[in-house]
Amino acid sequence: MRLSLLIIALLPLFSTVTFAQATFEKADARADTFGLSYTDAAELARQLTSPFKTETEKARVIYTWIARHIRYDCEKFKHPETVRFSGQKADDLKQQQEKWEAEQIRQTLRKKRGVCEDYSRLFKSMCDAAGLEAAVITGWGRSFYQPFRKLPKKPNHAWNAVKIDGQWRLVDVTWAAGYTDERIKKFTAYFQPGYFFTPPDRFVEDHLPLEERWQLSPCLISREAFPLTAWSNSAQKEYPIDDYWPKSGKLLPQDRQMEICIKFVQTPPVLVVASNNSLALDFQQTIEDDFIVLRFKAPARGEVGVYGGADKKGKKEWLLRYAY
Repeated sequence: MRLSLLIIALLPLFSTVTFAQATFEKADARADTFGLSYTDAAELARQLTSPFKTETEKARVIYTWIARHIRYDCEKFKHPETVRFSGQKADDLKQQQEKWEAEQIRQTLRKKRGVCEDYSRLFKSMCDAAGLEAAVITGWGRSFYQPFRKLPKKPNHAWNAVKIDGQWRLVDVTWAAGYTDERIKKFTAYFQPGYFFTPPDRFVEDHLPLEERWQLSPCLISREAFPLTAWSNSAQKEYPIDDYWPKSGKLLPQDRQMEICIKFVQTPPVLVVASNNSLALDFQQTIEDDFIVLRFKAPARGEVGVYGGADKKGKKEWLLRYAY
């Protein structure tokens, strides 16, 4: 049995179990149907959020609108613009940078395309106009195609935090918009609501901020440890994971046997354990202390993934990934 290549290509699809999706039906519906063209982010934000009273709804409608209407610009990613500001005074440099960023936001809205910096700048700008405090965060995004690879020296991703009722929440509008192929040549629009208010302990599995404070957690993950941890798909919406074991990203066999334990909020009717070449592995499944325990023979070196779905023939979402 071989899993569909679509499973391997998809980025995480959903996020937190804290907020029910029903909460966002009105905000998402307005974002979907609000097709007016704007180049002024502030005016767009005011018009878009006007029906909503709560900070959560305002943040959500901005998040969904950007994800639904802005496509990832693969060409811009491959050929980034070199920007230099000149001047002797800090205020002059700051003004130049602010002017340049404002123009980038206008261009993102005009072209309806951008890279992660454009998505995150646009989100912050629209939040500012809607009366929400937001921040752009730079750091490292985990590679879907090589999740256990050592991090590059320089940050490679940008996302946002937004303050809701006095508490910072994490969002990634870029990943919400869809996904690219491995070579960043083709973008596929696929709305992924899961990177909205993702719990910090799950968000840090695939987002490592340059500034530690933006992990929003007392248990900090280092740059060295980041690519060595297991990666759970906190973004998929059908079968959210409450807990799992082991936390280390590297499975260690005992007597040539491996074991993965998962506690689901909602358990998939069908589970599949597969190697990195999408070849399904034979496994035994038991329930112990509310955890589903999957035991299987250690395959050749590479990766092991756990997938779940509604039936044997249908598409399976990836749930948990390990190296070995």
